Amino acid sequence: MTPGSPTPDSSRRSQERLGFVSDCQVEVVSPAYTMLAKPLPGKTANITLNGMKLLFPLFPKRTAGTWRKAVDAYERVHVRVDFPTRGGRLVLPGAVVWFQADEGEDPDTVSAAAGILFSVLREAESRALKELLAHLETNYD
Repeated sequence: MTPGSPTPDSSRRSQERLGFVSDCQVEVVSPAYTMLAKPLPGKTANITLNGMKLLFPLFPKRTAGTWRKAVDAYERVHVRVDFPTRGGRLVLPGAVVWFQADEGEDPDTVSAAAGILFSVLREAESRALKELLAHLETNYD
């Protein structure tokens, strides 16, 4: 790598994010102490070939602290994000690489946002993601 050239992580971060708002469900795969009893409802905010931003208006407050500690300690919270597309449902595996929660007045929930870095995708997942991005780019112009 030459001086001044982007690192692999920075080139992924600099990818154009396409606005993509959709309901989604997030299932935690590991580690066990970050898991939820059932999938967590949320909304997608934007997406790239490498990841997406998720918003959670009603994130469980106790789980928010656990996720924040894991991400701050550079431990990845592995998830599957399930959302509808024109071709059906798409489930993409990934890891939470950043997490923010706004403490509110509700004793049980907070408003939260998370950055998901996609894991290595299977061929069908990759193809469906590329089709979704192409559709979003076409409708974005």
